[in-house]
Amino acid sequence: MIRQLMIAAAGLSAALVFAETASAQAGLESPVGNRLIFVAYGDTRPNFYPFGGQAKHQALTDAIKRHDAHLANEVDLVLNTGDLIFADVPLTDRDWKPAWKALANLRAGAHPLFVYPALGNHELLTLSGGSGGSEEDEMVRAIWRWGGEDEPGKGTSELLDVGLLAQLGWLGELPPSMADELDVKASPEELRALWVQLTADVAERLPEADRQSLATAGRSTRVAFRTAALRNAGPEELAGRIAQSSPREILEVLHTVDDLGERAGDAMHARLAREALARLGDPSTPEFAQTREGLKPAVRHLRALLSMHRQVSGAQHDERWLTELFESPAGSASKSWKVFKEKLLEKLGPYLKTSTSLAALPVDDDGFTGPSWYYTDRRLPVGAGAVRFIACNSSLAPVKRLAPGKSAVLDQEAFLVDAIKTHDGPIVIFEHHPPVSIGKHGGKLEATKDLISGFRDLVYGRVFSKLSATEQRRVWALIGGHDHDYQRIVDGGRGTAIVVSGGGGVPLRDRGQTGTELGAYLARVGEQMGTTLDPDPVWRRAYNFVSCEASPGKMEFRVYGLCESGQTMDDAEFERRLPAALDAQLVDDSRLVDHFVIREAASGARIVESLPTAGCP
Repeated sequence: MIRQLMIAAAGLSAALVFAETASAQAGLESPVGNRLIFVAYGDTRPNFYPFGGQAKHQALTDAIKRHDAHLANEVDLVLNTGDLIFADVPLTDRDWKPAWKALANLRAGAHPLFVYPALGNHELLTLSGGSGGSEEDEMVRAIWRWGGEDEPGKGTSELLDVGLLAQLGWLGELPPSMADELDVKASPEELRALWVQLTADVAERLPEADRQSLATAGRSTRVAFRTAALRNAGPEELAGRIAQSSPREILEVLHTVDDLGERAGDAMHARLAREALARLGDPSTPEFAQTREGLKPAVRHLRALLSMHRQVSGAQHDERWLTELFESPAGSASKSWKVFKEKLLEKLGPYLKTSTSLAALPVDDDGFTGPSWYYTDRRLPVGAGAVRFIACNSSLAPVKRLAPGKSAVLDQEAFLVDAIKTHDGPIVIFEHHPPVSIGKHGGKLEATKDLISGFRDLVYGRVFSKLSATEQRRVWALIGGHDHDYQRIVDGGRGTAIVVSGGGGVPLRDRGQTGTELGAYLARVGEQMGTTLDPDPVWRRAYNFVSCEASPGKMEFRVYGLCESGQTMDDAEFERRLPAALDAQLVDDSRLVDHFVIREAASGARIVESLPTAGCP
């Protein structure tokens, strides 16, 4: 059933004839063809961090190009909402290369697509580089060098036994006493989460010979258990044999013991194996000391991975990083601008300098200088005004300045107020952190607790408090990412669609809020935003990109993608399934991930109308 939300939109003409701003307005360009069409997507970082290329991102850009061809090459611009990479590693540019390869795909061919980026939080993360340091520091750098896109495996170090790394997940089967003795400072839950993210990708990169070697080791271990059980060997004998094995074989034993326990026919073998493992985990036995010594290479890998994991994910999410953003804005803004300038502005093309508000910023001795927020305008067909696309740096929502003494110092809050006030037509804001989300990252209500609530406070608190109701309603859509899914939440008071397109290739996540929890969250956030949020938002677990055709008085959104209900699909499966799914969606709107329209009614009300789609199962 078609659901309509009728919203009073006083101050906007029923015919929606937008007054055109001055000809000097930055970035005012005509659409490529007879339509104004834009695409948006984000969160493309490697599917298993921190390793790997971006095969899913590459496939998604192929799909966007296919979509553009289907529209007779009339896509005008592509908005990227950030998290192109896992982290900016000063030691090497390997983390950027897969992202550049995918973006180059958008720029290739007879009809290059212009990419307009917003910075995500992962673009602002940095691991400390430098040379020298402890063996553990070198291990971290060796692991980061692993998996270079151009020559997989060439970056490995003698410190990095890839086959051993692929099995580290099985350290989770260690008896607690052994784990304590190994002095690995992590909870079992932390270890398990880390291994799920890391080891599968490493295992996929193993040469076929190594894969066969691991499979052979597993079979040999099972045979050894069965043989020992059949000849009535005791757990002491079996434990002694295990303790004399290599680290890789010990880890294979741990995995096999766990696997045997799930097989009813192997009960006798599993019992013997568990008794032997208990002896290995008993600090009073000689086998314990021998096994502990034998596992030292594995523990070195483990500590290095934990160090790397905490440097990165800790910098992203813990209170220290948020404190840096909120209490040291000048330094954070300088870092943000450096990433934007060196990694995005200079790479994507001169059009970012000439067709956006960045063109008005001065050039100083350090080169083109300015903040990492800007806007660009595109004419609607038939001379009916323009749509303004505003890129925000939502990671730096509270930042007041770029850096002391810079001539291009701008306040993002003041910039947003001015960008909205000086444009009479529709506005689309795109950024990384959406102002509201029902995904895993959503749910925080205090503006200083996370970057979603911080960006919400910037737009709906500080900026909108300086705008009239008519000026606020100029914002037709806010498009973000950050949560790895697709969402549409409607601001019922203003007729604005809040869209989350965070399925650009990174592993998808499950829903965050449901049931009464969801209702309470949306009600509280709606109060903060000075509006009523649709209590029945759209949520999809899907890799996706958003396509919108804008015309006078109307924006029609089609969301293309590939739904995923179970285990994360690998790159090969994704590349195989995506073209067929896209082809079906291009010719049949009922197969879309989502389909909706924002339009002005003759009464002056703005309507957000859901159109029937299959959605996701």
